[in-house]
Amino acid sequence: MKKLFKFPNGDKYEGDIKSGKRSGIGTYTWKDGSKYEGYWKNNKKHGYGEFKDKKGDKVTAIWKNGKFSEHVNKMALEKIDLRYLKENLNLKKFLKLIYKNKSRWGNDKSIFYDFLEACSNKINTEKMLNDAINEKFYISLENKFIGGDFFELISDNFKIVYNKGVAEPKTKENKYIYEMKHSSYDFTVVYSKVDKFFYIITYQSWDYTNDGFYCREKFKTKNESIKYIKSEIKVIKKENFVR
Repeated sequence: MKKLFKFPNGDKYEGDIKSGKRSGIGTYTWKDGSKYEGYWKNNKKHGYGEFKDKKGDKVTAIWKNGKFSEHVNKMALEKIDLRYLKENLNLKKFLKLIYKNKSRWGNDKSIFYDFLEACSNKINTEKMLNDAINEKFYISLENKFIGGDFFELISDNFKIVYNKGVAEPKTKENKYIYEMKHSSYDFTVVYSKVDKFFYIITYQSWDYTNDGFYCREKFKTKNESIKYIKSEIKVIKKENFVR
């Protein structure tokens, strides 16, 4: 149970309490402005935490029974899972980012990085979130990129209303490398309830390491979106899938 305690000497503690003692995650602020934010056990710093003195100098470390143990890189305090990301997603910021970073060609997972930025805050930064997402968790998210299922996974705001893909045909020239390398585009129309726009989400693949996941455009109507996708597919075929 999280509680706020103010002590007669001017210190204060806000965080988890168990059996009347500081245990769990909490922040202790001393009267002089020094602060410790991290894990506690029986009123002592225990586990990962960050201490900042009154001058602003910081120490990120592992503590054992109140004593410094070892320096570590800064990491997220909370467990970073899908539930955490959904609860901390700034939806308006996410929509603004994906449209700001829109493109007609891409070879990185732009939307995923925009998502992390929109879930970040002063405590858990974008880098910390990225570091906290282990390989298994990331793959489960990445598997939802094609077809746009990622959007319905992260928020009830989104609804997939159309999907169309096009792939480079197998020929005599590319048949031996086709399974490893060939161009394809997966277009998904994702409707956003909050701003009432239809977003064209593209998953562009070549050889996996150069795949792209980005927003291509947005429209006010579903029909405009579908018309745009059909037009783009015609252009891609005409240009013979030139990257």
